[in-house]
Parts: sequence; C-alpha cells; structure tokens
Amino acid sequence: MKLLLIAAFICVSVGLWAQKPAGYTRVGRIMSQIPDSSTATADGIALYINSNFVSQSEKSRAVFIWIVRNISYSFDSMFSVHAYPKPEEITRRILNTRTGVCLHYASLFVEIANRVGIRSYVIQGYVKQQGRVAPIPHMWCAGYVDSVWYLFDPTWGAGYVSGGRFVRELNNTYFMAKPENLIRSHMPFDPLWQFLTHPVTAEEFYKGNYRNALRRNYFNYADTLKAYEDAAEYERAMAAARRIESNGVKNSFTEAKLRIIRNDLENYRNKLRVDQFNTAVNYFNAGVAEMNRFVAYGNNQFLPETDTLRIIHMLDSAEYLLNASAEILKKIENPDVGQAGSIM
Repeated sequence: MKLLLIAAFICVSVGLWAQKPAGYTRVGRIMSQIPDSSTATADGIALYINSNFVSQSEKSRAVFIWIVRNISYSFDSMFSVHAYPKPEEITRRILNTRTGVCLHYASLFVEIANRVGIRSYVIQGYVKQQGRVAPIPHMWCAGYVDSVWYLFDPTWGAGYVSGGRFVRELNNTYFMAKPENLIRSHMPFDPLWQFLTHPVTAEEFYKGNYRNALRRNYFNYADTLKAYEDAAEYERAMAAARRIESNGVKNSFTEAKLRIIRNDLENYRNKLRVDQFNTAVNYFNAGVAEMNRFVAYGNNQFLPETDTLRIIHMLDSAEYLLNASAEILKKIENPDVGQAGSIM
C-alpha cells in the first residue's frame, strides 16, 4: 500500500500562471555559478549555499532556485520507486538523473534546506487545480525561515506539464508562500501542516468555503508541532490519525494514508508486545536463576557460611525479578497465541 500511494504522487501541474522573480537576482546569479562537482550530493549543494549566503531567506531561495532550474519533471520517475524509499535514497536518485516527480522534488528540498539551517518538512496531501480537486495526491514542503513557517512547492514552482511534455517555467507563487494563501490550492492530509490557527476541513476545501474555519476554536499549531517533534514515532502516528479523521476523509488517497498510518501503528504495537514479552522472559529467567542459587546454597547446608542479609538478598532479588516479570506480562495488550499461552 505504501508503494501504491507513493506511485500515485505523480503531481501533474497544469494551468500555472508565471511570475517574474521579485528580487533575489543576486541569489540566482550566484547559484548559476555553482561548480558541477558540488551538485552531486545534498551536502555539496548545502556547503556551496552556506559559503555564499548568510540570511535564511536567501538560503531558502538558493535551495528553491537550484532545484527548479536543474530538476525536470518526468512521469518515468514514478516507475523507479520499487520500495518505500529513504530520504537519502531519493536524494541520490534525483541528483543522479536530474528528473523526478513531487516526491523527489520535495524530499530534495527538505534534505538541502535542513543542511543549511532551515528546519523543513515534507508535507503530503492533495491539491486543487482550476477550482477542482485533482484525482491524485501531492507533496510539497514547509520551511521555518526567520522564525516564520512558510510553504514551498518546488514541483509547481519549476514549471508545468503540457501535452505530456514538461515545460520549465519559474513560478514564484510557490516560493515562501504564506499558509493562509496556499491553503486555497494545497490541503495536507494532517491539518497540523496547514500552519493555521483555524484549520480548514476537507469539506470546506472541496467547497472553497474557507471563511467558515474562522468560526471554530483557536488551534495552537505551534505547540502541537512542538509536541510532535518531541514525541516518539508511535505517538506521532496516533496523533496524526486522530487529526486526519477529525478533519474529514473525502477521497481515496486520504483513506490510503490512514491505512498506512494504522498499519504502522499495528507494527509498532507488535514490536512493543514482542519487546515487553522478551523483557518479561529475561526478568523471569533472572529470577529463577536467583532462586536456584538460593536452593543450591541450601542444599549445600548453607556453606560456606555467610551473613543473614546476603541470604535475604537472594530471596528478595528472586521475588523482585519474578514480580517484575508478572507486571510486564499484565501490560501486554492483545498478546498473540504463543505469548498468551506463556502468560497463562
């Protein structure tokens, strides 16, 4: 299912309106001079950017402009995904081929941006084109620039597809876009990534009814994001599933995203059960070993002689370890058949 969802991120963009760059001319000129030897890796590109720019806004522009100038959109790229890829694998592939779909554009942006000191994330969701929700999901990015969250879509910023052919055309609409503006075309699966104090529901996005969101209670996305960053993977997945369901499931790719999260949660639970069971077994074996040590000592007429406290310590240790094992076993939720038999 993960593979199918990723393959669906083909991210066609049509009907974009081109804009002339508003500033950043110097950034573009400097990035056009980057040596080819520096563009083989994300680290090389980041090193060049860090060596030539200081401000976060210029660095974010440098990342964006290099990607949209040098990466071409290609439908063939989606067929190169054979398994759920790691970010470093995506980066290596896109820099080798200089082609990709939104999965590759967004991942490369985040890989470089994080290396130049811009806190960034890939966002998954779906989009509107010409007033209608597209039948495929999409990926874009968030970047924390000068203490403000902005949104970037390097795929749509690079150009558009016309007649099955990629047309490179810089579109600055998707560079450092404000969340309240991009929500009109980009809807994250998880409303946390809207970066809005009054998130828009899926229903409102479909209908274009954005004002209705202002009537709802204030959502402190900054605190929620902080909790997300501090949480374990399991907790992140649990919270994301709750937010997605609460925001409304209006299409098949949101359902697919939820299935992936639920599958991940079940995998986490299975791993937790196995870890808990193994820990309980280790405690049990250690307790039995301590008890056997006491029995062997007793069978030897408690020789050589020792003080009473050491003897009591043997018994206390055995009791503690066996009780600890029992307490852990009680906490295992929905154990499998083998575990259940051992627990009983």
